[in-house]
Amino acid sequence: MDKEKDRLAQAYTDRETETAQFILIDTNMAINQGEDGDRRLFGGRVKESLEKNDREIRFCRSCLLELQKHLQSADPEMARKAACGLQFVIDLYTQGHLAFYEDGGSVDRLRDEGFADPFTKDAALALFQHGNVLVITNDDGLAWDLLSQRSVKSSSCCCGQLPRLAAQAEGVL
Repeated sequence: MDKEKDRLAQAYTDRETETAQFILIDTNMAINQGEDGDRRLFGGRVKESLEKNDREIRFCRSCLLELQKHLQSADPEMARKAACGLQFVIDLYTQGHLAFYEDGGSVDRLRDEGFADPFTKDAALALFQHGNVLVITNDDGLAWDLLSQRSVKSSSCCCGQLPRLAAQAEGVL
């Protein structure tokens, strides 16, 4: 990533975290941020913005359960990515930039749903009632579900007002 694009991405991240009262990331962002390149920059940008704006991420309990499920994956690459994602979450938590959010997820409910997305969506919709919410995801389905249920401003498809939603973090954050 060139320096100008990185500078613009950091400014965008700072602006969005400054105005958000609640920040959620989904399991997919936690799992995939641990890779080299742009994803590593994503993690660094988020941490810097959280420190600068004195904010914290809310990480849903169901996302934590999903990470733990992926740690046991028969696919060694998925297990490795889940371990990186869990380390990212632990690092943010120990630095005081992450709080766990009870979203009603359980091992049994996660087994039935397969993924944490429905719980993340419900958590975001509940938090929308209390202020601006920044949801950082690269899951099109989750982003569009949220966009269809709220008047939301998205970074990739401006269709509404606040609260804010970073519908496509890849290439932006």
